Amino acid sequence: PPRIWLALLPKVRRIAREINPNLIIDSEPFGIETGIIARVARKYCSAPVVGVAQVPGRAILYDYAGQSLRAYARCRGLCWPMDYTNRDYAALTALNLERNGQRILLRETSQGVACRRKLMATLAPDRPVIGLNIGCGTQDAVAKRPNLTLLVESLGRLAIRHPFQLLLTGAANERQVNSDFLSHYASRWGTTSHIWNLAGMCSLSSLTGIISLCQLFISSDSAPYHMSVALNTPTLAIFNLPNPAHYHREPNV
Repeated sequence: PPRIWLALLPKVRRIAREINPNLIIDSEPFGIETGIIARVARKYCSAPVVGVAQVPGRAILYDYAGQSLRAYARCRGLCWPMDYTNRDYAALTALNLERNGQRILLRETSQGVACRRKLMATLAPDRPVIGLNIGCGTQDAVAKRPNLTLLVESLGRLAIRHPFQLLLTGAANERQVNSDFLSHYASRWGTTSHIWNLAGMCSLSSLTGIISLCQLFISSDSAPYHMSVALNTPTLAIFNLPNPAHYHREPNV
């Protein structure tokens, strides 16, 4: 709708001027909205735009256009559906830049360091820490949320064999599902003294510190799962539905 564009374009102009990038990458292969936004940003920072030539005519939006996703996967012998982390590299073929085995990486931020140190002051130093992101708080993502009974049963049995401390992460709108998990856990195992509900209490930036603190991070198919993989934390992802594009093929998963 026009009102959305009227609100969005001034923000794009401001961000382009503040960041003043040397290169703008549009890794979205479908639709034209992101291509238009990239061109608008280019006007205010003079950075060239590189994108994916997914369909005929799309290349006119870019200064440099890389291969379509299927062509990229086929030329490199990658399985299809392709791991979504290859999308940027499909665009960058226009600049003769290859992935060459580069894994996804994320660094702990300064906010993350502060959050991690604060938590370390309250946690027992002699017990391992596990993170759990039940997540999927938006209505369209609820189907991806792990079964609470499964989580309660498996984590409770693990705690008996190997006592640990459990950090429940999530956005503010996911605090309730964490509370439901705690109620189920208390009913089944009698105590939740080793569990902390941190949903809504930290930003995505500070979440880097929470994940870095964990010896294992368990997550639904959501953003914290991808963050954990990128932070090189041992990660267990729970998929209710097949989603091959999100299957990270990394040593820590």
